[in-house]
Amino acid sequence: MDGGRVVWLPLGVWFWGKVWTAVCWCALREGFGMFRLDRISALQEPDRFRPEKHQTLRAFYESEAYRH
Repeated sequence: MDGGRVVWLPLGVWFWGKVWTAVCWCALREGFGMFRLDRISALQEPDRFRPEKHQTLRAFYESEAYRH
């Protein structure tokens, strides 16, 4: 992808009063990331993703990313 980021699934999607945010597994950072849906300019359907134990919504809730 040109200048893009590869993220897997949305593990969860939340509305924060003004914007929708998706929690995804970020392949670039090899960790969780929160992404505003209004800032996504393009989507591509990737190969099938099978999350590992540390790439689940439960793991996100237990992570430092959730606590910040």
